[in-house]
Amino acid sequence: MAIVLKSFIRVGRVGAAIVLSASAFLHAATHADYLIVENPAALSVLDAYEQTLDATARKRLLPFSPLRIVKRRAVLGDRITEAMICEYRGDTYYLLRDEAGKLIGLEQGGYHKEFKGARVLGDTVRIEREKTVLLSRRYPQSGDREYVPAGTIAIKIFAYGTSYYIRLLGRESRYGWCSKASSHGWKRLENNREEHSIALSAELADRIVGRVRAANESYAAFFAHFNEVTGANREPPRWKHERKESELRFDIIGGIESGRRLEHSTNVLIGDIRNLLLGKSFTIERRETTLIIKPGNQ
Repeated sequence: MAIVLKSFIRVGRVGAAIVLSASAFLHAATHADYLIVENPAALSVLDAYEQTLDATARKRLLPFSPLRIVKRRAVLGDRITEAMICEYRGDTYYLLRDEAGKLIGLEQGGYHKEFKGARVLGDTVRIEREKTVLLSRRYPQSGDREYVPAGTIAIKIFAYGTSYYIRLLGRESRYGWCSKASSHGWKRLENNREEHSIALSAELADRIVGRVRAANESYAAFFAHFNEVTGANREPPRWKHERKESELRFDIIGGIESGRRLEHSTNVLIGDIRNLLLGKSFTIERRETTLIIKPGNQ
């Protein structure tokens, strides 16, 4: 079985297997390393399928976006090109390196800095008091700084030293640093209808379903290869989904035994979905062969 699995990984390197392979690195953790670049679009970036980003995809990489480092050195499917694997808002990116091992375009990207061992957060807060949260684009806080207006909603991305790195939500979403002492000026949002909607957006639901669909495709490819090599005729397990206004439910077809055989890949999938839910008012719950995405704090 181990030989078959290794063979499958080689065969599917540029296909669905690479998505799950990258996802394994994205399993939710308490600490992580981040790379912040003033203009990340200046980097040479590929998507999870090792394709060049189009204009729309590049716009998602906002100035000073926190790129979570998944693997510092990796080799692409051509077995030549080196890259750094990063995750940003649930998506996997490859930052290409030159022959000297340096990230291509990093110097052209302006200010850049790595933050090692940052504590991963993800909770949502609302600024309650004026002139309590002072935002800076750089760490340590220096240069141009501004107070965040009361009423602003923000997501705490990670904690580093005596500061939080946060994302301000609104028409013009942006990132910045604030002191941990600023926390007396905000309130953590609980999950109730008075504070914010708990309806599951179509965009978020589609992204989660897309992740699960990629897992199903990987299972199908693996079992097809396994059956070809062994002469067996096993049906691949798969996740089916049901959507409600504020909930997504996934059930594994094949019963409890299929669920047990997929223990590792299911844990990887859960970690991947948790990354998609960062900063959202939803959590994922597991019940043997069922996954439920519903309102709640992670």
